[in-house]
Amino acid sequence: MDVSMEEVIKNIIHIDKNAAELKRNFDKELEERKKKVKEEIEHLRVQIVESELKKIKNKEKEEEEKALVDAEAIKAQSYKICEEMQRKFEKQKCELVKEIFNHIFMQSA
Repeated sequence: MDVSMEEVIKNIIHIDKNAAELKRNFDKELEERKKKVKEEIEHLRVQIVESELKKIKNKEKEEEEKALVDAEAIKAQSYKICEEMQRKFEKQKCELVKEIFNHIFMQSA
């Protein structure tokens, strides 16, 4: 009976060692998977951030180009308005000079 009791104890110790080794392997694999998941999350985060930055830059570029087009349109419209004002001024200036000239000579005569 001592022999069989000794065998039982050896088996229990062997089972305990196997269980401890299985737990260590499981813990190691769990840590490796956690590390891989963290790396994948970080990779995805970087991709998302880079994608959003690219979208922002493209949007800024589009808005900048639109602002330049708008500025050119405003500039062209301003030139047209200024030219029209200049024509009106020249026309009124000529009429005013004639009126003053006539007024001066009419009073002198």
